Amino acid sequence: MTPKVAIVGSKSLEGMDSVYEIIDGIILQEKKKLGCFTLINGGEEGVDTMAGEVALERDIDYELIPSAKCNEGCNPGKEYCFTHSYEPRSKKIANEAEVIYRIYDEGCGNSTCEVTARFGDEFGKKVVRIPIDLLSIAR
Repeated sequence: MTPKVAIVGSKSLEGMDSVYEIIDGIILQEKKKLGCFTLINGGEEGVDTMAGEVALERDIDYELIPSAKCNEGCNPGKEYCFTHSYEPRSKKIANEAEVIYRIYDEGCGNSTCEVTARFGDEFGKKVVRIPIDLLSIAR
């Protein structure tokens, strides 16, 4: 079975060259260590989509783990909620990944990428948190 590696993170880091470089470094490191692997994440804007782009450029399989729509009416007028959409997706990503990389904006506070990382901690997975200071990074 092909191992899975998750790279998740903040939307606010979208398009930043230095973040692309970090993602590329992680993918190259995992490719050297594992050979073949599948990158997984939730496909959200920012780090998730950037990681998907880099994986495909590096000829790495990429699997999107989508959020389920909420059928409970938790947020009237919205298709998704934390309890029935984002939290289960985070749990699934953390369960399937051998290692989880969370690349995040230090100012983002709690986010779904941290939920994924916490599930990883809970499941005994290797979790690597990479904080980014938006004031000091190249854009």
